[in-house]
Amino acid sequence: MRLRGSLPFSAWQVLPYVACVACFAAPGFAQQAGAPRAFTPADYEHAAKFLAFNTRPLVYHEAHPKWISGDRFWYRDTGPDGAQFLLFDAAHGTQQPAFDHAKLAAALSAAAGANYKAGNLPFMTFDFSADEKSISFAVKAQNWSCDLRAYQCTAEAKKSGAESRAE
Repeated sequence: MRLRGSLPFSAWQVLPYVACVACFAAPGFAQQAGAPRAFTPADYEHAAKFLAFNTRPLVYHEAHPKWISGDRFWYRDTGPDGAQFLLFDAAHGTQQPAFDHAKLAAALSAAAGANYKAGNLPFMTFDFSADEKSISFAVKAQNWSCDLRAYQCTAEAKKSGAESRAE
C-alpha cells in the first residue's frame, strides 16, 4: 500500500541536491580509494596554527592582575606579537608598559648568555622592588634581578635548602 503525500517533496525535487553532493564528495571518495595521502611538514605546521595553544592568545587576552602600590596593578597580556607586561593605574584609567621589553630582553640575554626577544621573555610573573626601580623573576630555576634604570640584569645567589624552606 502506497501512502500518497507522505513526503513533502518529490524525488525530482531532491535529485539536484543529491547530484551536487555526489559531485563534491566524489574527489574525497577517490582519494580514500587510492593510496593514503602523505602529509608534509608544511601540512603539520599549517594544522598547528589552529591548535588551542596557538589560537587562545589571539582570542582570550586574559588579565590576571598583580596589585602593587595604591590603585595600580600589572598584568601580562598575550597577543599575536607575543606577550607584554602592562602597568595599569586604576585611579586614573591609564595604562603603559611595565618596563621597556626590548631593553630588558637585551640585558637578560647579555647576562644569561641566551637570546631572548621582547615579545617572548622567559618568565610569566615578576616582582617589583619596594621602590619599583627593579624587578626580580626566575628563569629555569635561576633567580634574576634587573635594574629598570640602567637595564642591567644580575643572577641572584641560589639559596640553600634551609634558606628556601624558611620563606
